[in-house]
Amino acid sequence: MTRLHKITIGIFCGGILLSGIGAGVAFGEFSGLAYGGAEVVGKTDIVTRDISKEIDPEQGVWNIDGYWDTAPDVEADESIPENTVLFRITYNKDMVEPRIEENVQEDDYYDDDADTWRQTRNPALELRCYWQDTDESNFQNLMEAKDKVLVGLKRGELISVVGAPHIKQVQIFYNPVNEKDLRL
Repeated sequence: MTRLHKITIGIFCGGILLSGIGAGVAFGEFSGLAYGGAEVVGKTDIVTRDISKEIDPEQGVWNIDGYWDTAPDVEADESIPENTVLFRITYNKDMVEPRIEENVQEDDYYDDDADTWRQTRNPALELRCYWQDTDESNFQNLMEAKDKVLVGLKRGELISVVGAPHIKQVQIFYNPVNEKDLRL
């Protein structure tokens, strides 16, 4: 074994030793961190808005559909006028503007008994969220999230970073008389 081989083996063994020491120090530091909770990034101005829409039961069974981050709470309420659906939406007004739109949902299906294609047309009320023009960008949110993570690490905490909510809660109220006219 030449002198060059001995030096190379020594450097290799020293590298393994230093890597082991570094991994041990990193593990010790990581195990000393506590969970610091969740931090929200972005603008949050949560408001609640009521939007009511009238339905015509003669058009058929109305589908209630749309976009929401959480499952909607659906309740029958006798104080709601007949043939009216009330949407109570809690949302982030800095990010989205909710609207209720009426449309017709068309479904094609194959009828095995008649050996033909059929089409159903059902009226629908759909909750749609239109994005607001905001001054904040994804890059701003990324930098804010980075800053929050680094501040948490300085305090000895690991934190979760989540984006600001769009829709926080959706409640749908209808008159019990119209229960047969609605489908969620």
